[in-house]
Amino acid sequence: MSTATSIASMAQQLSRGFGISLVAVLLQLSLAWRGASTLGTPDFTVAFAGAAVLALLCVGYGWTLPHDAAAEVSGHRPKITV
Repeated sequence: MSTATSIASMAQQLSRGFGISLVAVLLQLSLAWRGASTLGTPDFTVAFAGAAVLALLCVGYGWTLPHDAAAEVSGHRPKITV
């Protein structure tokens, strides 16, 4: 199980790094598009909106998972209806 934990931890760190780099790119693109020399509120608005869109894109993936996804690992048992 420690191998799976290590891989999950690495994937989480990589996704954080990807998100940070995406926001940094959006900040630079917004700054260049405005033609300003310093960052301003509009630049951060664009960056946060981009981060929000990226997070919302991940919601669709979670909805496609089966209802009992990871039940074996979490220990949850299905409700028995008679």
